[in-house]
Amino acid sequence: MTLETLFISATDSAIDCALYAKGMALTDHASEHDFNLHHVAAIGDGANDLPFMMLDNLGFIGCPANADASVKAAAKEKGGFESKYEVYLGFLDFLGQCARRNIKAVYTDRDGVLQNKGDFPGAFGFAQSLGSAGRDGNPLIYVLTGAGQAENRDFIKAVNSFFDLADNAEIRADPYIVLTENGGVRVSILDSEKSFNIVQQKNPTLFAKVLGPFRDSLVKRLESEIAPKFNLGVTYEYNNQKGNAYVATKQTMVTVNVPRAFADGRLYRNTPEAEAYRTAMKAAAADIAKSIGIQFKVLERE
Repeated sequence: MTLETLFISATDSAIDCALYAKGMALTDHASEHDFNLHHVAAIGDGANDLPFMMLDNLGFIGCPANADASVKAAAKEKGGFESKYEVYLGFLDFLGQCARRNIKAVYTDRDGVLQNKGDFPGAFGFAQSLGSAGRDGNPLIYVLTGAGQAENRDFIKAVNSFFDLADNAEIRADPYIVLTENGGVRVSILDSEKSFNIVQQKNPTLFAKVLGPFRDSLVKRLESEIAPKFNLGVTYEYNNQKGNAYVATKQTMVTVNVPRAFADGRLYRNTPEAEAYRTAMKAAAADIAKSIGIQFKVLERE
């Protein structure tokens, strides 16, 4: 699939400017692995997961009990599965349904499905699921997340702390099952430092334009205009998001987080100020893309 458009979107936690979307990633990955979409399943919890969950011809979809109302409605519309369990137990419930339906591959979101706000109590169970993936009628499992490679190091470390996943011949043959940055960077589940960049391979010229002048201009606009307007600072440190807009380290996309809290500690993301900030950031991203000749599309929140 060729990459020609920059997708500008906002979630509760971030503003993303990406050339690769989760739906594109699933379609490309499934095609490369000769998976018939009728034998592929997807599970997510947020509206940003709908593009890959609602693909035509997908065999089965589902969501955990903690999913957004829009995701639950989409699952119901497509005859999918809504678990009565939250987060990882909901995933495990869904995985059992997939095995009974002859599903060959499951694509799952990470946050809100496998772990919750960084907590990963299901790490042992997920490691067990990966250990049996692709064997004895169990589907293969791929993690499709917007988080970057660095943000997945702890996740991968936790999964590997119980078993040697290389004992699974399917994983040994293709360990690149953590599809980070909406699938743009594929990371090895056996070694979080090993990865390859799909977006750069597909369109190196546009890739360089987005990660170069577009990113530079957006960060400059954030620092000089938007952050001061909203009484925010700007940080490049993930753990410093109180009163600060965090500029994430990404390899294929530009992500600026919505602050987690005001400087005084009050929660920020569900406030009118946060929504105005998201609107300002999306408008700035669109203006910059237009000014430097990047085709773009602003995605509205579900």
